[in-house]
Amino acid sequence: MGISSQEVREIFFSFFEGKSHLRVPPASLIPANDPTLFFVNSGMAPLKKFFVGEAAPPGPELCSIQPCVRTRLIGEVGNRHHLTFFEMLGNWSIDGYFKETAVELAYEILVERFGFPGERLYATVYKGNPALNIPPDFETARAWERVGLSGDRLVFLGDEIFWGPAGDYGPCGPSTDVFFDTGDARAEAPDAEPAPRVIQIWNAGNFMELDKRPDGTFGKLRFNSVDTGSALERVVTVANGFSTVYETDLLRPIFEDVGQRLGGKSMSEADRRVLTDHLRALTFILSEEVVPTNEGRGYIPRRLIRRCVAAVTRAGAHDFDFAGVIEGIVERSSKDYPSLARNRAGIVEKFVNEQKGFARVIRKGFDRLKRLCEKPPFTLTGADAFALSSSYGLPLELIRDFMRERGARFDEEGFRQEFRRHQTVSRAGRLRQKAAVKGVA
Repeated sequence: MGISSQEVREIFFSFFEGKSHLRVPPASLIPANDPTLFFVNSGMAPLKKFFVGEAAPPGPELCSIQPCVRTRLIGEVGNRHHLTFFEMLGNWSIDGYFKETAVELAYEILVERFGFPGERLYATVYKGNPALNIPPDFETARAWERVGLSGDRLVFLGDEIFWGPAGDYGPCGPSTDVFFDTGDARAEAPDAEPAPRVIQIWNAGNFMELDKRPDGTFGKLRFNSVDTGSALERVVTVANGFSTVYETDLLRPIFEDVGQRLGGKSMSEADRRVLTDHLRALTFILSEEVVPTNEGRGYIPRRLIRRCVAAVTRAGAHDFDFAGVIEGIVERSSKDYPSLARNRAGIVEKFVNEQKGFARVIRKGFDRLKRLCEKPPFTLTGADAFALSSSYGLPLELIRDFMRERGARFDEEGFRQEFRRHQTVSRAGRLRQKAAVKGVA
């Protein structure tokens, strides 16, 4: 097919603006007045107030491309499609069109504008939940049949495709997703898969029509809404016949830059992907004036930076030029996100300050870890793991990753016992110190 990410952006906006959708600018990655999120994790998140009726939307039908950060699957990054940072294509209807039109729009942009073969598309449909008195979503099924999907290309699934509510109660409803048959077994299977060789490319609609009440029952909302979304990276991947998101023009330049800055050192494919994803995510996160810390929102960039440092340490690339990679990301992304260029110096400064402090400690820790696991069977006692964590500052997740790469596990229960023992000893020490101070007084 052959299509660039910039062309996908242009087609997306041209299509939905031509369908009377108002383009809204991307919001900050830092959620406004939403303490439930560290970072915006979907295109809908900045628009939540419109869907719950707290504010009037600028129009009944909206579209945007929203930067998002999802941290729940950080450990999965390194495979073909999972990313910490991605850009979400989204279109919304608030008390406007509903299921039939949402399906028609999804099919039209995928087939007629992006050029995906219609016969290689599958869609999921909610099969209902009799226990909750929620019927099957036959309306959505009929809509897919009208545009050309039917038979074995419609897959009825359960509560895994029932969207929401965002909290314990509130707006919710069935959803429908579109999958593309790659024609081979390259793509990892998504959570809800109609076939073993498919990749999800579009959430054609979270249909908010129900209101879950505090007592667990469901009623109808005052008005219906549609929330859709698709990762730009996945659309570009599938449209070009790529097997991974790292082949797209969004990620390939970073991936290649990482390889060129290794100074001849060898790094695993998974670690190069981790660096590619994490450095891109960090560029955007640090541009929002987030400072790496040990807790709260700042813990996310600290964790990502430490994973990056761990990757280059494993490769022996101790002089890796992180700043150079970040500068390249800023340069390539500033056309769509000018704030990156404005905050360039601060992004690099915050990264380098955190990276230098951690690099000195982690190098000693990894050297010790390698010596402990020099010969098969690769084993690590709980006491040794705790010493690496407490004395060398080696994060538990990095120890876990190191052992997993060698097909081995360490004694995590022993680690937890050592941790609890250390807490007990430390607590006793503090009590003795307090008692001694009182005695002096």
